[in-house]
Amino acid sequence: MIFLKKIVRRPLTRKLMVSAWLVLVVMIGRHIPIPNVSISDYLLKDNTFLGLSASILGGDLSRVSLFSLGLGPWMYTLILLRVANLGRKKISSPKTDTIKRNALMLIIAIIQSLSIIVNVDFHSSANQLPLVLETMLVLVAGAFVLSWLGNMNTYFGIGGPTVIVLVSMLNTQLNAILSSYTAIFSPSNRWLTVGIFLWSLAAIYIYMIFEHAEYRIPLKRVSINSSLITETYLPIKVNSAGGMQMMYAISFLLLPQYILLLLQYLYPHNNQLSKWQSYFSTSSLAGILIYMGIIFALTLIFSFVNIDLTKAVENFRKSGDYIPNIRPGKDTKEYLKQVIIVLSVFSGFIISAIVAFPLFVALGNTDLAKVAPLTGVLMMSSAMIWIIREEIRTIQLQKQYTSLFE
Repeated sequence: MIFLKKIVRRPLTRKLMVSAWLVLVVMIGRHIPIPNVSISDYLLKDNTFLGLSASILGGDLSRVSLFSLGLGPWMYTLILLRVANLGRKKISSPKTDTIKRNALMLIIAIIQSLSIIVNVDFHSSANQLPLVLETMLVLVAGAFVLSWLGNMNTYFGIGGPTVIVLVSMLNTQLNAILSSYTAIFSPSNRWLTVGIFLWSLAAIYIYMIFEHAEYRIPLKRVSINSSLITETYLPIKVNSAGGMQMMYAISFLLLPQYILLLLQYLYPHNNQLSKWQSYFSTSSLAGILIYMGIIFALTLIFSFVNIDLTKAVENFRKSGDYIPNIRPGKDTKEYLKQVIIVLSVFSGFIISAIVAFPLFVALGNTDLAKVAPLTGVLMMSSAMIWIIREEIRTIQLQKQYTSLFE
């Protein structure tokens, strides 16, 4: 008993227990059906792209449940607000930020919930407006509850919302593979499936290399007089954007899908909407190319978001550091900018090509379409696990320090 108490008192163990409990709540919520909705006639349950894309955002479109929307509204809100605040120097109050965030999240959640509702049948044939409003309210409430659970995991658990997304994504991909096991391992698809699995493992290895690889720019430090001064350098990661650009790319593809689903219900005879929908699905050539373009662009953008050139140059000025043969100030900033662009273009092209290759292979094959996203899923999972691993290492650092008076 005393041993168990000691284990529970450890910060890492306590956080892991909280995260496990919250994940359990999320998994239960994914199986809580919404009243009056006919599950058997749900039109989106066989849409592979929408189902997997929603799972990457913590949702579940295989059934209409409490957490069908997942963390999608929350993530879209973060993306839109982050883009809107780029370059803004004026900082608003936390209360104002919270109001803006919740209002925008509410609007996005309503749009997503309506897109799902128009693809379901209700048990009752009476006036369906109250049923639509009731279902929409439950789905929107579920999205806010899931966002709250993610925040609780940030404060008291490990990994924040990342853990919820990771479990949801792996669970959906595993179910997709198991449900189509016979088809994807049929004689005509067997070797292609094995090839995709091997390609996915190679993709994880390449991603890990990118996470550790860095370009070292030599620095001269006039304020340091030491024999180690010749070894001073400024490290810039080859993939400065991190590994979340694939998740954000899926987000950019998924939101137009929801809007087009709603428009198709409002304008059922408009054939142009179906064509537009294919542009935002990885089951079409145009959709894959757009997906690659978004990953490439986000890799470039996030690299500059994660590396503040103005702040770096300002720190050089304060410390007296400089890059050999480069004038301080604007020239240094321009040089660093060019380095980041070259590295981002390289990593963006490699990552987008690696993720897209299995999708090209699976074009026109509905069976392989369920296993083709595995490469991207495993790369995103590796990025998330890496984030969780770093957080665990930070918590464990406390064990390396003891009180001065012990």
